[in-house]
Amino acid sequence: MARRRTYHGAIEKRGENYRVDLVVSGVRFRKTLRGVTRAQVEAFLRQKREEMKADSERRSHGLPLGDGTALALIDDFRADHFPELEPRSRSSYATTLKLFSTWLETKPGLRSLTVRDVSPHHIRDFLTWVRNNSYTVSADVKRKVNPKPHTMRRHRAALHKMFNYAVNELELRDYNHVSKVKTKKPDDFDPVILDDH
Repeated sequence: MARRRTYHGAIEKRGENYRVDLVVSGVRFRKTLRGVTRAQVEAFLRQKREEMKADSERRSHGLPLGDGTALALIDDFRADHFPELEPRSRSSYATTLKLFSTWLETKPGLRSLTVRDVSPHHIRDFLTWVRNNSYTVSADVKRKVNPKPHTMRRHRAALHKMFNYAVNELELRDYNHVSKVKTKKPDDFDPVILDDH
């Protein structure tokens, strides 16, 4: 007799990784798990299902949800959205998310920052940190550079898309506070005027 399955959800093996898909009370959760065994994936799904059931119960009573950290959001967003991006866009998003992850891990007290608690102040602080910590390495010489305005706008756009995902797909918060953060527009192009001489 076949052993009864004790986890709930779909598990798909993708190379060395596992892709999990779970729906509880109309809320969908998808994630790619790396470096784990099938048994660990099943245990993870059981735990996640219980968390989602608890969130559903809290939502039905109008209570705030127990949400995840901003660091966990980066992993979820990468797993869900990177496969559908063009290679160039994926590279650009990966750069921003790597910087954002480094900022969260190195700034005191931010490693456990939840998605719900991220504020416009945090986004501005991150963009300032990027401006002050951008370097280029050439011939083993590290040189500080000032990111161009369009580079900073790309970083902001990537964060905006990720937090839209937190609002619209994961329902971890009600509003995308990145919308309140403005970045400097690229300088207008100054044409070169040539005379006839």
